Amino acid sequence: MDAYDDEQRQLCEEVVQVTKEYKQFHTRVSGLEICKVIGKFLKPHLPAGWTVSEPDVYIREIGRPRLVQWDLLLVRSDAQPERHGSEAIYEPQQVGAALEIKATGIRDKKDGYKEKLGRLRKNFQQVRDTNPEFWGVLLTVKGTISPAKRTAIDYENIRKDTLEPDYGVFTLRNQRSEIQYGAWQAFTREILRHLQPGLAMKVTKPLSDSRGRFGEYGGRFVPETLMAALEELEAAYRSAQEDAAFQAELASLLKHYAGRPTPLYHAANLSRRLGGAQIYLKREDLAHTGAHKINNALGQGLLARRMGKRRIIAETGAGQHGVAAATVCAMLGMECIVYMGEEDMRRQAPNVYRMRLLGAEVRPVSSGTRTLKDAINETIRDWVTNVETTHYLLGSAVGPHPYPMMVRDFQSVIGSEARTQILEAAGRLPDYAIACVGGGSNAIGLFYPLLADESVRLVGVEAGGEGIETGKHAATLVAGKPGVLHGSFSYLLQDDDGQVRETHSVSAGLDYPGVGPEHSYLKDIHRATYIAVTDAQALEGFRLLCRTEGIIPALEPAHAIAYVAQLAPTLSTDVIILVCLSGRGDKDLQTVQEST
Repeated sequence: MDAYDDEQRQLCEEVVQVTKEYKQFHTRVSGLEICKVIGKFLKPHLPAGWTVSEPDVYIREIGRPRLVQWDLLLVRSDAQPERHGSEAIYEPQQVGAALEIKATGIRDKKDGYKEKLGRLRKNFQQVRDTNPEFWGVLLTVKGTISPAKRTAIDYENIRKDTLEPDYGVFTLRNQRSEIQYGAWQAFTREILRHLQPGLAMKVTKPLSDSRGRFGEYGGRFVPETLMAALEELEAAYRSAQEDAAFQAELASLLKHYAGRPTPLYHAANLSRRLGGAQIYLKREDLAHTGAHKINNALGQGLLARRMGKRRIIAETGAGQHGVAAATVCAMLGMECIVYMGEEDMRRQAPNVYRMRLLGAEVRPVSSGTRTLKDAINETIRDWVTNVETTHYLLGSAVGPHPYPMMVRDFQSVIGSEARTQILEAAGRLPDYAIACVGGGSNAIGLFYPLLADESVRLVGVEAGGEGIETGKHAATLVAGKPGVLHGSFSYLLQDDDGQVRETHSVSAGLDYPGVGPEHSYLKDIHRATYIAVTDAQALEGFRLLCRTEGIIPALEPAHAIAYVAQLAPTLSTDVIILVCLSGRGDKDLQTVQEST
């Protein structure tokens, strides 16, 4: 055993000793002490010109109980990072979201710690050498304290014996501090792959943890039959993320087949008509098949082929995901079966015909409300029966892990493009980023690359139906409460007995009683705001965009337009609003005509 192994062993022993000492006083180990011990271990191995900071401690009010975080910085001696001020300690909108790190007993994790710390020196050097802007590592240790306590020194209220560390990477871009969190097990891959400009140090992106959790939301609540398939899917996705050939093929198809990048359009007429903020539309309606759904369908289609699964099943409400799935299957030569509620088939007859024209089998669902929720139920039943040969091409950022993470990543092309485009067009980021929310895929695709830009207010617009007070709506985040639906723990509409409530919306794509777990997390930490727009308001938004800009939107983004029509006149003309126009409206013409 060399000296480095001896030091690792000594580190583990010191951490265990700290735990024992605190136990003697009927209390719990302090993350501050853990940071000090790890800092002592790391200091001799840092390159010349680097140092270990003294640990800082913050309390983050993310739900109840509070989260306590100790930060240990490994930084260049000549680089002084921005620090959290005391005024931000109790303000989650300033401090931002924290990754959920499962607290575990150090005495049971000696080997795991040794392995992690053994890789740190090599990975640290590799990232430093491959990224010229790299100048620091943040090592964090997290725990929880009771809601009644207001200071971080109440160690007796920390729930677990010890706390497991995570770390992030700092860079310096445009003379401002930035951070991107990553996982220990994939330091180099995750950090370098996701590093983007504009990630302010005081906000961390809520990447899901190894269990697919966003805070308390997400996870896998599925039959045992599906666990192996989900694990296979996650492994295939992680592998594809690192595969340059896969990424190149997806990028090529997005460009040459789907028509990306989609334009960013300054809706000058609409802006003048409303008399306030300047409104920009991210034109996902101009992507192939007429909606953002093609982005995720292409990614999952290639992933299914990679796994050798040629039978594809999908669910659809408004029909746009079904059309995208059928399109990709036709292009890749795969079998496609789409489940669709009978009510949605009636409302979206043109898309039913398009799917069948593309070679897909559309299976009507007559159970329940005969809408999207019931279509998902039937698709899951099919998957359980045919799991070995079939891939479920789920269309939104919902469902069991890894779907919310995977769909978000495939749809993040929306926000990444929009971020670059608005900087070019307006010279700065927008003040508001607004998108409709059903399951939430177009919204999380827009929001995710903007999460760390604290100046951008994120607003999700749900279907208010006939009004929240009537109970006939699909405003899950506005009026729902946490529960389990379709394999994930998230907000959903449920009655006092926990039964899923019936929903209503003029828009088939928003008529869903659940929502993606990442949106639930963003709501709880106050990073995004969610409001509801009624059917009548959405129809007015539909007509407004038609008449001012000559653009016929889908009824889903018409909800977002309706909210913008309320918001923009209250703002000055130097305010910028970015709206995701997630789909085109030819599919909804019959519904709009019937509602007139």
